[in-house]
Amino acid sequence: INTPAVMFNDGTNTITFQQAGFVAFDAATNYSSGAFTPGSPPPNNGSGFGSWTVHEPGGGSAGAYIGNTALGLKTFGVASPGNSSAYTGMERAFGAALATGETFSTTVAATSFSSGNMGLKWKTSSGPELSLFVDSGTGNWKYAIGAAGTPTDTGTAFNAGSPVNVSLERVSGNNVLLSLTQAGSTWSTTLSLSDAAVTSVEFFSSGTQSAGNATNLGFDDLKITADV
Repeated sequence: INTPAVMFNDGTNTITFQQAGFVAFDAATNYSSGAFTPGSPPPNNGSGFGSWTVHEPGGGSAGAYIGNTALGLKTFGVASPGNSSAYTGMERAFGAALATGETFSTTVAATSFSSGNMGLKWKTSSGPELSLFVDSGTGNWKYAIGAAGTPTDTGTAFNAGSPVNVSLERVSGNNVLLSLTQAGSTWSTTLSLSDAAVTSVEFFSSGTQSAGNATNLGFDDLKITADV
């Protein structure tokens, strides 16, 4: 193995190495396939994350599961079968609030659907702070700040079954960098939030009304990394 020479000046020399360090990681391969309910969430597998919580405020039919989704044959998935008010969310707590210099990332993909919406929302101790979603399987991915913020178009097209890599970096104070990468093309924007100390992320499907899990949002490879 040939090692390149490193030239030093006389006196004291300082070398600094930087790399992204893993704070937390989880993937569907850490679990057995199956369905989950509010009373029976997934176990807390992976590393560095907190517990899972399943949300089905209208009751329902176990729309949270691990299995076949738009993203692959074995990934995390949420669906909202039934009527227009059906809702399923899978929320993953962070081990600690997202710190400056840390980035949460994941990969998502949605099936074709004709009603309702699917996406993810980042939460703080005060509630939802930022959401990313697609409406009725049409148009582009959108984001909204706050629980009832005005949707803003990202310009990233919704393509059924096409994986989208999503990341949220806390760059300073309450400023975050939201990025989406699809088919090698990246969109990003810096946002100022009222509170960027994100403590969890929830993946959701709302009012898609299909039978069973025919329409779904698949997600996998949850990571939190930090520059060290």
